[in-house]
Amino acid sequence: MIQLTLDQADVLAAAMSDAPLSTAISVVTQTWHDRAEAGDMSPQTVEKFVLLMQRFVRYASAWGALTCTDITPDLVRDFTVAYGRDRHGVEAPPSAATQHQRRSVLRLWARDAIAAGYLLADPTLHLDLPPRSRSLTRPVTDDEVALIEYYAESWATHTRHAATVALALSGVHTGEIASIGPRDVQGGVVAAPGTVRVQARSLSIASPWCRRVLEERAALIGDAVDGRTLVSTGRGTDAQQQARVCTSIRDVIIRAGLDSDPGIRPSSLTAHPAREVFARTARIQDAARLLGVTSLDAAASAIDWDWQAES
Repeated sequence: MIQLTLDQADVLAAAMSDAPLSTAISVVTQTWHDRAEAGDMSPQTVEKFVLLMQRFVRYASAWGALTCTDITPDLVRDFTVAYGRDRHGVEAPPSAATQHQRRSVLRLWARDAIAAGYLLADPTLHLDLPPRSRSLTRPVTDDEVALIEYYAESWATHTRHAATVALALSGVHTGEIASIGPRDVQGGVVAAPGTVRVQARSLSIASPWCRRVLEERAALIGDAVDGRTLVSTGRGTDAQQQARVCTSIRDVIIRAGLDSDPGIRPSSLTAHPAREVFARTARIQDAARLLGVTSLDAAASAIDWDWQAES
């Protein structure tokens, strides 16, 4: 952490007070577009994030918040829970999912604004929201994936956390991740070895970001030797290695500020691509194949789909 003297902090705070909010948002959203061009964020996600930040600028302006120092936790909370209009044009309170999406996008903007020198602190830090899901565990959403990918690379000394997250976001279970070596990741496909309860299968690597970090990790460690794999030294029992994988993913979830939601667990990352497949095809068996499970009920539970309520 960078340490500032009191005089330096005063100078920085004074500079921030003169920075228009619109400028800070324009600078940060441009970095999102740059990440999309580099393959580190999807263009669709960036478009959605930019639209929400434009709404935030209008909301803040209506309340007279025109500079970065005007962005307080109270203003952020008010925006997060502000009424909108439903598909019938009727004013209505935002759903829990909408509130979480607003907070996630604001949180990512705040972290980038801090890095760019526009903010001193994250105004979403202590913003608690109601649970997003009715179930104990749910898949992470696209906006949460963007946060998770961003913070997975915030460890300066190694790429293990990023590679662990990339494998999970591609549909690999925590019990499989420690077994995967560099040669299991080839041509945009990862060979998931399976476990006692999960079938072996080939999975498409989820995104350009996932492909990049896995390639970087493979280049860093070279061919696996002495039991070493992409993210594991090979020491310990299978249960111990799985526990280390779960700890790495939880570390990233905490850094991303998503740990206050009890529905987000390491398995939430694995469920994300399965939920996306189901959203595209409406076939639960496709989600089951991606997850390597033979039970359609288990697949429905993993992606938080209540087939009885929707049948």
